[in-house]
Amino acid sequence: MDASGRSDLPSDFLVFPDRKRHGRFPVRDADNRVVAEISTSWTGLSFVAVHGAGQPLCAGSAQAFGLSGRWRATGPDRAELLSVTKSWWRSRAELTLARGGTFTLRGSAWRRDFAVTDAADATVLAATPRTSALSLRPYDFAVHQIQDDFSVPEIVAIVQIWRLVRKSADAGTAGAAAAGVAATSG
Repeated sequence: MDASGRSDLPSDFLVFPDRKRHGRFPVRDADNRVVAEISTSWTGLSFVAVHGAGQPLCAGSAQAFGLSGRWRATGPDRAELLSVTKSWWRSRAELTLARGGTFTLRGSAWRRDFAVTDAADATVLAATPRTSALSLRPYDFAVHQIQDDFSVPEIVAIVQIWRLVRKSADAGTAGAAAAGVAATSG
């Protein structure tokens, strides 16, 4: 922050903490203002985001109880906003905007950062972790929109869907690893 108390981050940055405040995950802009609050279901298969004043921003849910790898999000008017279809590869998904446009969500099986790329393979949105790999809050991201391709509801939906997809995949991997250790020690 500079002497005026303003953040030195550009206004196209959003911070997605992995810590709830009053039962919701707050999303903050570069000036530390809450621009959205996200509530997730206990199953991790849906979420609802509202503006700081409580008006609907977006909502999303996994299709077919999460088995299909497809997520759909709606906007504040409940109209289709976007869909994310996870590939068989753990670290990749296709993002389709309802208003037109297809992008690729790319992560890594080993790292927590991810990016959205356009048809020309240029990065248009990048998310970097704000905590160490050993953190108890590993899904805490700073998100930078490089081009103005997405609205705030779209960004919130994209990041929250990817967080839930990765949490589920990471939990499955941890469970499989624990089962493998139990099988070899028994």
